[in-house]
Amino acid sequence: MIGDKAANVFTNADILALPDGERQAGILGAVTLMAQTAAAQEGNAARCITDWYFTVRRTHTLVVATMQKYPEERASGTIYGLIAMSCKELQRPN
Repeated sequence: MIGDKAANVFTNADILALPDGERQAGILGAVTLMAQTAAAQEGNAARCITDWYFTVRRTHTLVVATMQKYPEERASGTIYGLIAMSCKELQRPN
């Protein structure tokens, strides 16, 4: 729970409304959780996720800008979508 909402229904607007430190912690937490989940299934995907967030310049800025562009979307889906676009290990064949 974050406030009175379950974290899995948080929208981008909800994340953006948080104070800066809480917003950064929430985004970092989501990225870290996705990396941990990926590590249990595909080790290379976990490495890609952490590299994407921690070594690519301006990744946090990209996440926030995307959240601002799509305020009604779920925050977890937005973050996952950005990760999947950058990490081929998470992309599924058509």
